[in-house]
Amino acid sequence: MQKNINLSALGPIIILATWWSVTELKIVNPILLPRVDDTLSRFFYLLISGKAMPDLCATVYRTILGFSIASFFGTIAGLIIGKYAKVYKIFEAVIDFFRSLPATAMFPLFLLIFGIGDASKIAIAIFISFWIVLLNSAYGVLQSSKIRTKVAKTLGATDWQIFRDITVMEALPQIFIGLRTAISLSLIVIVVSEMFIGSSSGIGQKIYDSYLTYETVNLYAWLLIVGLIGYILNKFFVLIEKKTLHWVGK
Repeated sequence: MQKNINLSALGPIIILATWWSVTELKIVNPILLPRVDDTLSRFFYLLISGKAMPDLCATVYRTILGFSIASFFGTIAGLIIGKYAKVYKIFEAVIDFFRSLPATAMFPLFLLIFGIGDASKIAIAIFISFWIVLLNSAYGVLQSSKIRTKVAKTLGATDWQIFRDITVMEALPQIFIGLRTAISLSLIVIVVSEMFIGSSSGIGQKIYDSYLTYETVNLYAWLLIVGLIGYILNKFFVLIEKKTLHWVGK
């Protein structure tokens, strides 16, 4: 355990040491890359003072809400499509088309439909997350063991029991892969939408304001906050996955 902890800390230490060396040697213009100590001081100040909280909470709220709606409907749709091969064939081209559309290309459409408020940003997060969760859920069902299904039928299990206790359980690892990917992309698209779709709050708006005013210390500090949120969300899902899928590989 101690070795794992030390190795996990080694990567950030190397990056910070490299950052410090580059700024001390003035290899990069300080306007483009501020000192690491200045950036970390601003990072901790924004968090400890509470100044980051309104924007942080706005971004996390939009991310979680969009992701949650997409996950609920995407998982249900994916399980149904994966269960019935004919349904999957019918919608395969439609799914491939919409999942291939870049979320940023949909900004103008969502602006026209939902306006510049939270609804348009959340809708974009739903759009990008829904297809990821749906596809992973469907693939999880399609790849479930046919042998276990036949054995269960032989033992007299009903279709619902087979679906609930075998198909869904075997699809869960793939579903979690989709959820972890979707939460990361939801955060990304929310931050981008806050930057380019009119917004009075959110980390993306703070990043864009810092860019416009050349306040690079603020810019890097807010980027660190985004990275911290993404890291925490990912670790949270890893923890839930380990608790839920404790039987995988055993």
